[in-house]
This record gives sequence, structure tokens and C-alpha cells, in this order.
Amino acid sequence: MTYYAIRTSPQREFALSGRYDDKGQWVPGILERKGLSVFCPTETKQIRKNRYAKKKTAVTYPMFTGYVFIRAGFSWMHLLAERHVIGVVGFDGTPAQISDAEIKRLMAMSGASVPHRRAVNTRKSFMVGDLVEIQDGPFSGQIVKVEGLSEKKAKILINMFGTRKLVEIATASLEAA
Repeated sequence: MTYYAIRTSPQREFALSGRYDDKGQWVPGILERKGLSVFCPTETKQIRKNRYAKKKTAVTYPMFTGYVFIRAGFSWMHLLAERHVIGVVGFDGTPAQISDAEIKRLMAMSGASVPHRRAVNTRKSFMVGDLVEIQDGPFSGQIVKVEGLSEKKAKILINMFGTRKLVEIATASLEAA
């Protein structure tokens, strides 16, 4: 069956397509309640509620912000009249069809957990010279300056026994201060 990409109002993907609530029950979206087949691919990220929380919780986000996919078999006029539907993705006024193979790939990827190294998280980005906070280990909570960066390691000056020592630490253990 053919799918089309629909542009939505900001942060209204789940309102149109549906979502699972806190109890694990499916809550149908606006378009699904009208009998349309809607798909919103999601990704799960492990986040901390605040910078003091040690425990991370799983939060589900739309994979493509501002877009949902809808299966053919609807009236374009009724669809575009819906609240939160901005438009359709296409070329020269013609909606672009999305192949079944691509939708199947998205369905297979949907709901997967995204590690921080692949997730977009502005609080994790830092460069040489920036201040960062150590998140793990015995020096957790200490704010230090980044002296050098490689792919997965950062060189930092840490206060140890009254002196400053240059050490390497995994970038995953650091967060921008």
C-alpha cells in the first residue's frame, strides 16, 4: 500500500498519529480516530530528568519531527482541512509516494533505542577550551576544562591531591557545563 509524508504543526506528531500513555495503553490520534492509517516512526532516548538525577529514564520521540506517514485511501481535501496538518511532501504540487520498502525499513527501526553518541543532544557537545562536568566515577560533579579531544576521549586537567593532573577520560562521561 502506498504511503505519503504529511507535514504537521510543531510537536503534534503524536496528536495526529497516536501514542502509548504512561500505563502502556494505546491512545489513538486525531487521524486514526477518523479511520485513517497513520504511522509515526519513533526513537527512544535514555535521559536524565535533571542534572542531579543519577537514574536515566526512557523517553520516546518522533524520529522525524514535523512529519507523519499516512496510507493511501483518503480524501486530500478532508486531510488538509484537519487541524495540525500543514501540508504534504511532494514536487510541483504532486504528493510524493513513499515506497513500501522504505516504510518497512522505518517500521523495523521504529522504537529503537538511540545511544547518546548518535542522538542529537546539545548538552553533550563541547570543544577544546570548554568547561565540562564529570558525570561518572569518583570525580563526579567536578567541573573541568577540556584541554584536548580525540574521537572518544578527552584530555582534562583534574584537581588531584592538591595538584592539577592531565588525564584522559571517555567523552561519554562528560557533559557540557
